[in-house]
Amino acid sequence: MIARPMALTPATPLSRQALRPDHGRSIHAGSSCWRGSAYTDPGFLRAPGHAAGHTFATSVVAAAMARARHRHRRVKAQPVSAEGAATTTTSHRRYFHFILLSTAVRSFEAGVVASMMPSIRQGLQLSYTSQGNVAGSPDYGIVPSGLLAMAIFKRFSPFVVLTSGYFIISAVSVCCALLPSLPTLVAARAIGGLCWGLAAVHYPTWVNRYGPAEQRTLWMAGINAMLLTGIVSGYVLGGLARATGAARWESLYLLEALLMFSCALLGSRFEPSVVQVEPAPASKAEKSDVTGERSFFPKELVALGRSGLFLSTLAAGCFQSGAVGFMLYFITQALAAIFHWSPRIIYICVSLVITVGPIGGIVLGAAYLNRAGGYQNYRRAHQMSATCAILSLLCGCCMLAGGSPWIYGLANLGLLLFGAAPTAAINGIAVSCVPEAKHFASATQFAAQNLAKLLIPLVGGIVIDHLGLVRGYHVVTVGALLCYAVSSLIAFFQAKAREEMATAA
Repeated sequence: MIARPMALTPATPLSRQALRPDHGRSIHAGSSCWRGSAYTDPGFLRAPGHAAGHTFATSVVAAAMARARHRHRRVKAQPVSAEGAATTTTSHRRYFHFILLSTAVRSFEAGVVASMMPSIRQGLQLSYTSQGNVAGSPDYGIVPSGLLAMAIFKRFSPFVVLTSGYFIISAVSVCCALLPSLPTLVAARAIGGLCWGLAAVHYPTWVNRYGPAEQRTLWMAGINAMLLTGIVSGYVLGGLARATGAARWESLYLLEALLMFSCALLGSRFEPSVVQVEPAPASKAEKSDVTGERSFFPKELVALGRSGLFLSTLAAGCFQSGAVGFMLYFITQALAAIFHWSPRIIYICVSLVITVGPIGGIVLGAAYLNRAGGYQNYRRAHQMSATCAILSLLCGCCMLAGGSPWIYGLANLGLLLFGAAPTAAINGIAVSCVPEAKHFASATQFAAQNLAKLLIPLVGGIVIDHLGLVRGYHVVTVGALLCYAVSSLIAFFQAKAREEMATAA
């Protein structure tokens, strides 16, 4: 946290002459750096008339005041680098750790509900339609939150919005745990999705602004890795609780409420200035491009619509998210239909593949890209994205090769590993490629990706009804991966053209 300077005044007024050593340096006694110090008169460091003590004391005081001035300037000014990112302070690093923690805590709920769905179905006597309603209820809030964020963050402080959202999520989770029913569960997940969606929009924008240039890609990947870590943790804990009978789903939902309440308390301890994302200074060309024409739409959306790099990156992220969402919905049923495995074996295999594939891909992809210059190097980043998307498509085609469980398992592992590797690159480029519209870019990307997670499984379900489970599952999976690869290639060529234009200029 950024410590606020205390408004104390020196107990004993100091004169310039009293602090001036023999070598001619002087210290201003009224400097604000001294206010708040427990020792307001440096004369305690020397005995009267002792020249050596006088010089030593003054040197110590001068060094301390210089360090205090440096800290004061670093916290207050927050200098901006040439790339438009503010200097990362200790408070910013602490807030990034909070971002990782809160992301894991919130995604923990999704894993709990997924693993405890049989218990929820039995306890609330749900039909299959009601189960689908429960599964999709977070998106009822998440999808509009991306659009609402554009207006909310322009009118209210992110600190107030996010902290209030954490408390609201905790409150509705308590209500659901104490009053379990289908309406309260759907409402709690929808309201939680709405509040958390605002945080999910703000976090990538904040990382792009305050993340160190040499670690920004890893920071961006860390958010996605912790998202999956929280889901897997909830899935494992919920599965163990259901298998052993150690806890009911209401108890785990109450645990989620307590964890989110703890996050709310932690988040409220940060200074609002740490959470706030100040706009980066735009160049004259960018200002003239955006403000030169009036439009019915916000100027930020106009700028996003004119950026081919943003649109192609957005499309790649949508097909990536939609393909993963479709697989998570139907992979369990597909494995049962293909290999006739028991639910226990399917549970173990799916947990292993989801843990190793996406998380490993995100971390490895970010580590490689970080060594290659980060996602700020758009051409190099999208070159990696296109390569990984094509490899993911090839792994998807290998699923059609035969009925060997090992080949099928390795194909799914490679599909998720290569498919998830460009996640940090896609999210980082989408947020940063139009500097004057970062919050709008993050909100648009977030809404579009979650809408794709809804639409592609919906269309996939229709295809499965017509073609059958196994054939329809493979057709939709390969089709989504094909669109992902094409979009990534287009994004690469857009990044290449943008780099060539910048070089020519």
